Amino acid sequence: MPYHLLVYGIVYGIVFAMGASIGSFANVVIYRLPLGIDMVKGRSFCPNCHTQIKNQHLIPLLSYWFLRRKCHHCGASIPLRYPVIEAVGGGLALLAVFVYGLTPLALCVFALGALLLVVAVIDMDTMEIPDSLVVCLGVLSIPFALCQDPPTLVSRGIGFLVVSVPMLLLTMAIANAFGGGDIKLMAACGLILGYQNTLFAMFVAVVLGGFFAMWLLRQQKVGIKSQLCFGPFLALGVLAAQFVGTTCITWYLGLFS
Repeated sequence: MPYHLLVYGIVYGIVFAMGASIGSFANVVIYRLPLGIDMVKGRSFCPNCHTQIKNQHLIPLLSYWFLRRKCHHCGASIPLRYPVIEAVGGGLALLAVFVYGLTPLALCVFALGALLLVVAVIDMDTMEIPDSLVVCLGVLSIPFALCQDPPTLVSRGIGFLVVSVPMLLLTMAIANAFGGGDIKLMAACGLILGYQNTLFAMFVAVVLGGFFAMWLLRQQKVGIKSQLCFGPFLALGVLAAQFVGTTCITWYLGLFS
């Protein structure tokens, strides 16, 4: 094997392992934050028997298979989503480094992805987006502004308003059109993306959410008046905007030039 391929393999392997480790912590946040349990203090424990999990059983991805998908103490099944979220964390880390290199911007993008992952899963579980996660996204806009230019500060300021305000007005006109967490999420992400990519993110979210809603209706899994969590689609839209938004917008505008 050529030396440079070996180096790349080692680097990307380390990046994936670190991302999976953050994904493992994301599982902790997803479980504890809605319950009001401290996320830093106290060792990880089995949600079924509340027995502390041993260190050798906390290896991301691998422990799930070594334990044969069951708690070592009580034998309760470990949900598949735990290793899936760990794998997604590793994948987000790889994608960030692949696109942006080993740079501070890649770290910011990975942090964005990890926060959005937590937002999406908690919203699916509880139909709510915790304010603390929105605040974290807002704070994350500061290192983004230092690492990524464009968008300009003016564009980021407009991004704060360009989607969140129409969402708020629509919710005032039509009850439960959007949740308060959705509105605040897009305001915070607008500070990161700038106004053009924020609009792109909303477009992607509406398209994906619309297709998913139509599929559920077709399968008769929900009624026409049922409420669906929109946070996961907003999270996907924001990530799409960060990675390919500018490219897609430039291509689209080029059709008219």
